[in-house]
Amino acid sequence: MVRYPVPADETERLAVLHSLHLLESRDDPLFERMTRLATRCLDVPMAAVTLIGETEQRLAAEVGFGMCATPRSEAICAHTIAQSGPLVVEDLRRDPRFADHPAVDTEEGLRFYAGVSLRTTGGLAIGSLCIADRHPRRLTEAELTMLRDLAEVLCHDIHRREQLVDERRGRQRSERDREALAQRFRAVFDQSSMGMALLALDGGWVSVNPSLCRMLGYTEGELIGVTPPGITHPDDRDTERQRLAELMAGERATLHLELRWLTRHGKTLWVNLHLTSKLGPGGELEYVICIAENIQSRKAAEAALARLNQSLEAEVAERTQELTLVIENAFDAYVDTDADGHIRYWNRAAELLFGWQREEVWGQSLPELLFPEGEPRVDAVSELEARCRDGTRLPLEVHCRRWTLAGKVRLSLFIHDIRERRQLEALRERESRTDPLTQLPNRRALNERLPEAMARARRLGAPLALLFIDLDGFKAVNDAQGYAAGDSLLREIAARLREAVRETDSVGRLAGDEFVVVLEGIGAEDALAVARKLIAVIDRPLMLPRGEARVSASIGVAPYAPDGDLTPETLLQRADSAMYVAKRAGKGDVRLA
Repeated sequence: MVRYPVPADETERLAVLHSLHLLESRDDPLFERMTRLATRCLDVPMAAVTLIGETEQRLAAEVGFGMCATPRSEAICAHTIAQSGPLVVEDLRRDPRFADHPAVDTEEGLRFYAGVSLRTTGGLAIGSLCIADRHPRRLTEAELTMLRDLAEVLCHDIHRREQLVDERRGRQRSERDREALAQRFRAVFDQSSMGMALLALDGGWVSVNPSLCRMLGYTEGELIGVTPPGITHPDDRDTERQRLAELMAGERATLHLELRWLTRHGKTLWVNLHLTSKLGPGGELEYVICIAENIQSRKAAEAALARLNQSLEAEVAERTQELTLVIENAFDAYVDTDADGHIRYWNRAAELLFGWQREEVWGQSLPELLFPEGEPRVDAVSELEARCRDGTRLPLEVHCRRWTLAGKVRLSLFIHDIRERRQLEALRERESRTDPLTQLPNRRALNERLPEAMARARRLGAPLALLFIDLDGFKAVNDAQGYAAGDSLLREIAARLREAVRETDSVGRLAGDEFVVVLEGIGAEDALAVARKLIAVIDRPLMLPRGEARVSASIGVAPYAPDGDLTPETLLQRADSAMYVAKRAGKGDVRLA
């Protein structure tokens, strides 16, 4: 048996070879063509494209050898892939490595061999293009160049296959990430006590939640079949159509609209609509998120109040009793004050919301009691925070109206708790800027934070550095242990990066196995030291569900001087280019842009 060297990157090399499915391929036209060209251009009787597996050498295409596979222990090409340059042996009988080789140690055996390794984009040798003869011979420099050129054509084809595999995996991972995000949104969507729906670009329903169905009296299937204009009161349809068109045209990102809907049984229902555009990666409108709040009780109270203002003073007592009944049973808090802001009415919902009984607040100043940091605007809608009895803060939507009764000015405030709405808005905003797998800031968040960091650097006259990190060997782990292990690896690397930098530094994930670190107040030399520290942190073994794994990293460092004129895009490009220089230099290295 002939001994053969095993490359240091054997595990990673085999993983990439299997991911390309080359060992299973047969009669590849390009491989066949290259072997024929090699025999003709170099005037040899034998040529082959070989792929070196774990225990076997596969001849993907051959001329003159007359076989399709050999044990790896009998593969001269196993030596070719273990060295950086071509392997040329003018007389195999005189080389101690091959003198007793089964294909050499015969009267008509091989005498001459020359091979060039076939390498992936990451520099992993997975096979070779080789030529052979049954007579010793010398390869000229021109002939060796020709062999290299033919091998380079095969390498380009391998790189193309890698790109296709990477693109397919990227699409699969993106689909998984989107599915996870969609599941979280669906949980909020289905469980919300407020009506929620997704609107398509043509204005039709895409999805509706149970609360919205209960609000309108439809089943989900029935409501999907009714277009939004079909449930809108005829008097409000033109306004709805005009305002919704502004949102669809991109003239605004959000829209607040009060209008009347018609329930399944024909009853009128006042709703407060909060519409938000959902944009795709390229900034295109994908759909509209609609949150509907039932404000029928508030509108009924407002209508009763309006009728009261228009009635004669003789009817005040009767109408006041009617209004009190409506207000006492309203879902929203209602507070009435005199012209100086002293409380004259405090309904049951206000007691539940703020914690004070009406006897405790009578005559007190409403601004001092609830709104020490700013009063609601009169004859307008305000969003502000109120202070409760227990000291907690509540976000509120306050409708404040001025009216006159018996010659006296009064203020009426309908107060709505918007905590759930704020939480939904905050959740959507956070998820749009967070990578769902690692919980790091995503590319969109980086595009916002990097210009802010550069602006601070210019204002303070302090340096800044951007680190572009690409993992080495991630694909091999992903292929060998599966996507779940790859996701676990990325989460662990993200956690290590967060722990290894300062709280004032920003760590983000761009895509795939690419990360970015923004170091504020740090110059080029210190940034290089941080980068080397991160390489050591990443290089530590990881325990994954199917066993231990290791990856390294290549890092590009792009410094930013506060008096420079670099844009965020240029700074990122420089760090990216420096990273590729580090990767080509042998991986696990750092380069300064």
